[in-house]
Amino acid sequence: MAEEVKPIKTERIDNPDGTYTINEWYKTGKEIAISYLSNTFLNEEIHSTVIYNKPLQGWKCIKRIMTPETKILKADYYSDIKCQKLLQQEEYIYNQDAYIVKLKEYTDSTSMITTYNYKDKIICREHYDDMDWKNLSFTEKPIYCENGKFENWVVYPSIEGEGFLSCIGYYDSEEDLINKGFPKIKKCYKDKDFQNLLMTSYYTVNKDLSYIEKVIYANGPHNNHLSFIQYFDKYNNIKCVYYYFDNNFYNLDFSAKTKYQKKTYINFIEYKQANNGFYTLLLKYDYDKNLIYKKQYKFKGILAHILFWLAR
Repeated sequence: MAEEVKPIKTERIDNPDGTYTINEWYKTGKEIAISYLSNTFLNEEIHSTVIYNKPLQGWKCIKRIMTPETKILKADYYSDIKCQKLLQQEEYIYNQDAYIVKLKEYTDSTSMITTYNYKDKIICREHYDDMDWKNLSFTEKPIYCENGKFENWVVYPSIEGEGFLSCIGYYDSEEDLINKGFPKIKKCYKDKDFQNLLMTSYYTVNKDLSYIEKVIYANGPHNNHLSFIQYFDKYNNIKCVYYYFDNNFYNLDFSAKTKYQKKTYINFIEYKQANNGFYTLLLKYDYDKNLIYKKQYKFKGILAHILFWLAR
């Protein structure tokens, strides 16, 4: 809420236990998200409820417990104004030179532990694929550069993707990470010490948040390829990919397109040169990656594309 926004109505309630509550109402409109704020002042804590006129990052209501100095101790985020549908939960732990936020994400059953300095800058963030902070997924350590640019150093506990254990994302600013989620360049390494470079990715993000990823391998071919280009929609679903024998995106080996259905998806693969006597493959999978059927054709081009779009 911007500082210049003032409540249109304020009410103080003195409670029987000696505490008091201040309720504030705000004019709702397109430019103002908050519509109601209530703070109950106890001796050692402030219990705060904020209700939004329109969802803020999916939240309609936030309930917080704070110290008298307004340091947050706990925060619950809900998707409804009755505070029944919990989206995420935060617990704050304060140290001498930093504070820690332990977060549970109820929408996908994951969790995070983030350490901030007192300028609210992230020092380290650990991501977990469970809600008990046990199964570590990856760790982030941001680097704030003097020129305003931003780097995000990531380490994985086990091999990921194409065979990397760590990555560095290079951003024009921290806001690019927050708003777009994608770096301009990302370098991935085979080790956890950012020494043995495997591949470099270059990202182009469109206005609708669909994006293109161009990848070049550093030291020789990977699965017979030196580069590839992937196209994603705004939901992070891959739409098509092109694999090349060279690192200039010129000598094409094959392209692949994906069609998503309610319970299955279909991959269409077209080779530039015949592969085992075939130019085209149609592969249908369920979302557990179980193969349902595989069809091979000795032709490619318009007819192959028609078969892909007609495939069920």
